[in-house]
Amino acid sequence: MEDKDNRNENQVQQFKQKFKEDEQMMEELKNQLTQDQHLSNSEKQLYQKELSNEINEIEQNINYMQLGAKKSGNDLKLQQQIELNLQSQQIVQEEQQKISQNKKLSPQQQYEQQILEMSDLIKDQKYDQAYQILENLKKNDMKSFNYYLEQVKQNLKNQNASDIQKQVDKVIIKTVDEVLYVQSQIQFMNYVQNDDQGWGQEQAFTNGQTKINYKILPNTKTLSIKFEAEFERPLSRPSDSQKVVYVKFKLPVISDREGYLYGIGVDRLEKDDSIVIFIESIQDKKDIQQRLDLNLEINKKNVAFDMKFMYFQIKPIGRDKSVLNAICNVDPNVRFLPQWLINFFIRKIGSYLMNKILKIAENIKGKMELNTQYNKIIFKTYKILNL
Repeated sequence: MEDKDNRNENQVQQFKQKFKEDEQMMEELKNQLTQDQHLSNSEKQLYQKELSNEINEIEQNINYMQLGAKKSGNDLKLQQQIELNLQSQQIVQEEQQKISQNKKLSPQQQYEQQILEMSDLIKDQKYDQAYQILENLKKNDMKSFNYYLEQVKQNLKNQNASDIQKQVDKVIIKTVDEVLYVQSQIQFMNYVQNDDQGWGQEQAFTNGQTKINYKILPNTKTLSIKFEAEFERPLSRPSDSQKVVYVKFKLPVISDREGYLYGIGVDRLEKDDSIVIFIESIQDKKDIQQRLDLNLEINKKNVAFDMKFMYFQIKPIGRDKSVLNAICNVDPNVRFLPQWLINFFIRKIGSYLMNKILKIAENIKGKMELNTQYNKIIFKTYKILNL
């Protein structure tokens, strides 16, 4: 019994220490807001986010301390600290309200606020919702919105602009570019998926639940492979969904092939119950490199292969069953072989690759591991290519 009381007392002390740290943090935030009477709108928005996070943490700590009080026989001092924490929560909420009511937002500030909201959405891979906000901004006043974006770009070059404003402006441009990029990828993927004319079928890999087709699409020289299959796995959300990987193929006789591949996952569960992954080569795409703060070069001794596009769409069709649709086009840049022979190998290797990817999807175990697997699926794809 004495050991149990000691454990409860230790737990209470831990809660008290945690509260003290939170209380100090809250006091620092309040002092900052009191001293900085002329905060810019961008700075106020950042403070608001900080305060919101603090409110959430306080709520969690209140729950923890109430639990500790219950276990320790409703310790009176702990109950008093809970009351203090509740008061701190109210103070923070009042500060938030003061900031938001300080002055009416200008049209430019409204643009800024909504694009920062888009930035929060794409952190959760919710690009469809972010694109809808962007479309609404354009629809309301296209000319004014485009002028605003030009002003933001100019401000990034302005040496007199504050560092925090430049940081916000950089996020704004990156967010708009990324949302437009993903939307263009979705539109092209939908176009290819809905195109049912002129596709040949790869019989060797086709069965009742798997379909593999091929076709030369406009503006491409090599075959594109379209793949559809069902697999026994439920669907879950991806996490941390952007990756850039370096891939190199050691080949006999001819020069090695290498390239940089950019992959991005999109959560479309609220749009059409699907998860989508886009992959493409970016060694020649300076606009994407700039958005990702990269400067990529290919070894002059090697030849760059071109992954023009690779799309994966995974969609549930039952409680424990999903369907995988994939489309890919790769140009290995082999100039001395006739195109018909290159396309023949693409048909065979592409079909083999898609079936290997399907086996990876079928072997994913459990929801938490599924999230981890989505994080690594792009790397596994290229590991297969090296076999």
